[in-house]
Amino acid sequence: MEAYKRIVERWRKAPGADLDKPPKTGGGGIQNELYNKFKIAMFSTHEIEKLATAQDSLKTKLLKLGGLIG
Repeated sequence: MEAYKRIVERWRKAPGADLDKPPKTGGGGIQNELYNKFKIAMFSTHEIEKLATAQDSLKTKLLKLGGLIG
């Protein structure tokens, strides 16, 4: 239950307007813009750096497995 509370607390930092009325399109880089906007609002600089490291590691593994095309 404690983990749930932390998740809810984190999501409360997300930009409300983008949650209430998300863009109608997924093209044109809109999803990446929203991801970055939410990430900046919801995480500290240190956490964002850790996320980037984890993302790079996962991407490398997926490329090697053939689960992602580079």
